[in-house]
Amino acid sequence: VANADSAALGLAADSLCHFYDMRSWFHEGAEAFGAASQALAAQPGAEGQLIYGKLLARLGWFTFYLGRQLEAKALFDQSLAILRRLGARADMVFTLNYLGAVCSYLGDYAQTRALCRESLAIAESLGDDYGRAIACNILGQTAYEGGDYTEAQAWSQRSFALEQQIGNGWSMAFSLTNLGKVAYAL
Repeated sequence: VANADSAALGLAADSLCHFYDMRSWFHEGAEAFGAASQALAAQPGAEGQLIYGKLLARLGWFTFYLGRQLEAKALFDQSLAILRRLGARADMVFTLNYLGAVCSYLGDYAQTRALCRESLAIAESLGDDYGRAIACNILGQTAYEGGDYTEAQAWSQRSFALEQQIGNGWSMAFSLTNLGKVAYAL
């Protein structure tokens, strides 16, 4: 961060995001990604802007965790605009999924479905099973919140199957929670 090393920050972004997320170190994650994104904000060139867009999305996620949903949405919107402009489809998957989660929390279920379906299509075309599982999970949660328990169950089962396939126990817990809530509701 001190050297505005976009290559190093780009390589570390996903691992650090998971690290802070799994430990529920949301404030620390927001600080780290805030400092990193500030360091790269003025970097010229497509590669620097790509990493900047990626960092903004992770900052958005931790900002959401801190209860600042509208600020988080703005960060995700900014990230998505940068990534779309650069045609960075693989990096858009995270942004689309978690912007969808924020929109779901804010009650904009139609926008959530559109964002997660776009993410799902991109992830499927790239063979990104992790991105697919997250999109399905968010779609399941959103269907549950909207009272469509059959759809919620289908999306959550799809997410769970993908998570089993890739061996992602962390995400399996979310899908199982969703499936439990659906079973209770039914």
